[in-house]
Amino acid sequence: MSTLINICDVECTCDKGHSNQNADIIEFGISVVDYRSLEIVKTDSIIVKPTTQNISSYCTTLTSITQEMVDEGITFTEACSILHKEYASSNRIWGSWGNFDKHIIQDQCERENVPYPFGYVTHLNIKTLFKLYKNLKIEVDMMKALQILGIQHIGTHHRGDNDAYHISFIFLEILKKLRL
Repeated sequence: MSTLINICDVECTCDKGHSNQNADIIEFGISVVDYRSLEIVKTDSIIVKPTTQNISSYCTTLTSITQEMVDEGITFTEACSILHKEYASSNRIWGSWGNFDKHIIQDQCERENVPYPFGYVTHLNIKTLFKLYKNLKIEVDMMKALQILGIQHIGTHHRGDNDAYHISFIFLEILKKLRL
């Protein structure tokens, strides 16, 4: 049995004041965590060409992802294939900060008739786990969780690979405390 878990964070098209309904994924950030050794063994970014929308200036300001970057990216179908082949996504437990990532991936898979890359494996809502772990009254965003843990954010917030790495770090902190 594998001791690896995939932690994912997606970035998608956005514009200030608009909902994320029908947003296109523009980046899959993924970190692979070994829960036995309590290590992050790999972090990656997969840049995806949006299917229906261009990158707004608001989106670039928020994520640092530009239209030029996504123009050189791969299709959503190809990205899902990479998750399946290189990250065994349909065989590994996976987690994200909240359920947004799970729902946006499911939505785009449905819209584009692409098989859901995580199959029927368990999804861990690490945001909820953190709330329970810290006995908080409400769920907090990832940056607040890092602050509570006294961890400095490194890299660019709202970049999939950086956020997946930090979510993995938070998840490992929870696992370490559970093992005491």
